[in-house]
Amino acid sequence: MRPTYRRLVHTHDIQLSKPCGTITVDENIVTEDSPGYSLVWCKVDHPEAHGLSLKPGTEGKSIKVTGQVIARNQAISDFDFVAPASVIRRIGVGRKQIG
Repeated sequence: MRPTYRRLVHTHDIQLSKPCGTITVDENIVTEDSPGYSLVWCKVDHPEAHGLSLKPGTEGKSIKVTGQVIARNQAISDFDFVAPASVIRRIGVGRKQIG
């Protein structure tokens, strides 16, 4: 079973730091806000709300977003790849391939 999402809006973003298989988003990933609250390793963190973020430890088969990845806060970039895009074999956003 692979996760498929119809729409991710507001502070819904994708931040990966573990192995994943295939992730498909059938529209846009849009973040509206500045840093939100996230519980990571039993500690509250304040990560920036990038639309798509790859952290160390990420690996996977594919990420497909049929629409766009947009961070509406102009102080935050749409993408944050601390790990190289190559850790995911195929990343597609709209009609573009990344990496």
